[in-house]
Amino acid sequence: MISPTRVTPLALTALAITAVGCGGGGGGGKTLSKSEFQTQANAICKKFNTEVDKLGAPSNFEEIPAFTDKALALSDDALDKLGDLNPPKEFQDDWDQWLEYGSQLHDTADELKSAAKNKDQEALKAAGEKADARDKKSDPIAVKLGLPACAQG
Repeated sequence: MISPTRVTPLALTALAITAVGCGGGGGGGKTLSKSEFQTQANAICKKFNTEVDKLGAPSNFEEIPAFTDKALALSDDALDKLGDLNPPKEFQDDWDQWLEYGSQLHDTADELKSAAKNKDQEALKAAGEKADARDKKSDPIAVKLGLPACAQG
């Protein structure tokens, strides 16, 4: 059986990028000022992070699929809200790039669930490492945009 200390960081790492995964962007509303954009995006990410924290961490392979499904549902809700934001023009390119890093979120979640179903520690680790690599690219962009609540890790 897998150690809880191994499941927790890997599962959370794989899902830590969920706040990144909007794919698309530029909602139909008015263009926000810098402070409006930062306030609204940080609030969405902070709420998401709090809700994911409330899920608790999976402690064995059997708990990973349900955890992943719940985290994805929360993510999809947050991402809908993030996708509705229209950042200031000077933020648009970075915002689009930041959102692009989440385009593989559901694939990562599927890899995570498959690894758990097969009790495959190496595949679980690989899914976590992919997510961590995306975080290392997306976090500096979130910080640059003034979105510390959206930067993970």
